[in-house]
Amino acid sequence: MRRLIISVKYGYFRPEDIVLLSLPAPNWDDEKTSRRLVGAGWSNPASYPGLIEDELTCAMDENDLSLQGITFKLDESVCNSMKNHPTNELFTAEKKNNQRDEVNSGFILHQILRAVYNIKLPPFLI
Repeated sequence: MRRLIISVKYGYFRPEDIVLLSLPAPNWDDEKTSRRLVGAGWSNPASYPGLIEDELTCAMDENDLSLQGITFKLDESVCNSMKNHPTNELFTAEKKNNQRDEVNSGFILHQILRAVYNIKLPPFLI
């Protein structure tokens, strides 16, 4: 019965999350259970550091896609501004294979998601 309730309530979670939720109650905590729920974690992802980055990484893995390998060509001054913007180390604007006028799509998507959830906007997106 417990697994049935978990599968209905958390059906969109990844299999490894379901296994964690299926453990006895003492192993549960707020970080494991409500972090990714729309009403809790996604209503205010700034309260759950790393949530956006974790979901972007999982989405890339599940779709066998690397956003870091897809680049955009932009004006070099815009690229420099983006490359100097502090961000999560997984989603930087520049990778070693980029040209001077290229930024990674992972960085751009990461910044868009942060903007959507009202996390401090970088100046080049304003």
